[in-house]
Amino acid sequence: MSTYTHATDIPFPYDFASAPEWFMKKARFAKRFFLNLAPIRYAMVAEDGGPVSNLEYGSTSYLGETWQLCRATLQREFQHPMNSQLCLFSSADGSGMGQTRLEARAKAVSEALERWAFQETSSGPDSMLYGYQHSMSTKGMAAFPGIFPGQARRSAIDEAFEYYSVDAWWGGTLKHWIINRDDSTIVFIDQPEYKGFIAIAIRHLDLDNYVASYGIGSGMTPEDAELKAQLEACRSQTILERREATPERSRIRPVLETEQNLLQFASASGFEMVKDRLATQPWLPALKPKVIFDGPVKGAWNKYTHVWRYALEPFPIKSQQIKFVA
Repeated sequence: MSTYTHATDIPFPYDFASAPEWFMKKARFAKRFFLNLAPIRYAMVAEDGGPVSNLEYGSTSYLGETWQLCRATLQREFQHPMNSQLCLFSSADGSGMGQTRLEARAKAVSEALERWAFQETSSGPDSMLYGYQHSMSTKGMAAFPGIFPGQARRSAIDEAFEYYSVDAWWGGTLKHWIINRDDSTIVFIDQPEYKGFIAIAIRHLDLDNYVASYGIGSGMTPEDAELKAQLEACRSQTILERREATPERSRIRPVLETEQNLLQFASASGFEMVKDRLATQPWLPALKPKVIFDGPVKGAWNKYTHVWRYALEPFPIKSQQIKFVA
């Protein structure tokens, strides 16, 4: 993996004097800690007979710090066929970033095992039980190699509310608070049904074809949510810079909606749509998210990890409205 550099230091300062009341109420919640058994439970995933066929390592520099990277590829029989359609994102089944190689590996393997669970259960006899008829994706799924499944559930809830809340905000039902950084804009979304913080990071780019990259994140503190969003936006920025450096005749046109949206909202016209939403207050009442499944996802992957699915009924985006980048 190549090394890329993006400047901006962390931690991020917050001017709480200007923060809205809903933001301050959430700031009173404490962080929670869970025992991570990845060094033990993931020790054999890449051995003969294990589900992971390949692990790749690298490093990069984001936000003024060095981050370790890892990509995990599943054995072919466990892979989702959609992987072959990706042209911007890596086709690896799991990717991870952390301050140590062990942390990056644990995240990459967790994501790969989560994809394995999705691949088998989404096409299996229990697909309706897990709510795939409402959301055929891994949004709201998480894997965590702890003693108990609590952290897998916590991570699944976080991810489900990230995507739902961004859609609900984009659809005009949720408030936001904007913080401007030197090279980015942070948008905190007021989701009253979620105890933590949800952030969108918009990094401002100076490329010929792209002016912004985006990332979303959640966490029990605003710092956690922003850092996660910033790192995701940095990774998107790397993808856009790589595409910009590719000769136009060699650029492959994306066929997946996720990749198409990434390019559309990175463009000047797409960013104008985002600025219009940032300048607007909610015009519809907030909808209470409906949980359609909340439980463990059981299968052969449980030898290595807990997998949990927390599925929310998708927010009803209007047919004529373009779905936001997330």
